[in-house]
Amino acid sequence: MYSMKKSALIILKAPITVNDHIITGVIIGQHYKENHAESINDVIILQLILALDEKTFSADSTSKGTEYYVSDIQLQNEEKKINTIA
Repeated sequence: MYSMKKSALIILKAPITVNDHIITGVIIGQHYKENHAESINDVIILQLILALDEKTFSADSTSKGTEYYVSDIQLQNEEKKINTIA
């Protein structure tokens, strides 16, 4: 079971822009470790976040006022795309 401890803010080396929003830092929730710890880690998640730079996305769905975005991202050196939900 993952820790319920609050995740730390990670400051990006350079800001990125997604949907016209400038992002300077991220918080990576650790809940992914419950089902995906063998295939994903914080480094991969940061690579996925950086791959979103200068992109614009439409909301895939909305629930209780939260918008969810889905994108398939192919990282360098990876053969398959990773389905990303933000």
